[in-house]
Amino acid sequence: WLDEIGRDWDAFLSYTLLDNDVIAVSTTSLGVVGAFHDVGTTLFNLAVHPTGQLYVTNQEAFNQVRFEPNVKGKFLHNRVTIVDPLSGVVTPRHLNGHINYGASSGNAGERAMSVCIPLDIAISRDGQIVYVAAFGSRKVAVLDAGGNVTRRISVGEGQGGLALDETRIRLYVLNRFSSSLSVVDLSTDVAVE
Repeated sequence: WLDEIGRDWDAFLSYTLLDNDVIAVSTTSLGVVGAFHDVGTTLFNLAVHPTGQLYVTNQEAFNQVRFEPNVKGKFLHNRVTIVDPLSGVVTPRHLNGHINYGASSGNAGERAMSVCIPLDIAISRDGQIVYVAAFGSRKVAVLDAGGNVTRRISVGEGQGGLALDETRIRLYVLNRFSSSLSVVDLSTDVAVE
């Protein structure tokens, strides 16, 4: 156990915390056949990419960091984690890489671009575009296949669900706070309610 400044507490804490975030279950035996670790602290949803990889929306909390001054402005990351079930490789992708965590108060530009509480996720048929509903920020984050944010689409408040209609070039976004549906024309990224 290392604390926030790198001190080793193993001699005092003889406890191993299980970290089975995503579990693989056999559809024939219904038995657990695998587990994936370090996916995130709070997992929200997952989608299967055409390659078979799992894309998991999550938040990673810095629970090991003690005391308020140390966590001011940086107590968690909003992420999508890519899990390769064949190799077991787990790759977290921070959705707000534009934030300078050295300045705890942030700035208006950072806040305008930020996405928080990544809930639902939808992946295009070809796997090149990934849409993530950011419940707390009035935005849908658009990612490339590598999990990098390429753009953001403004929608209603509290997005809790996504439905992708590639035939009509539309993304349907359920807005929980406003009890509405945003219909996004993906050729222009303009939403109407």
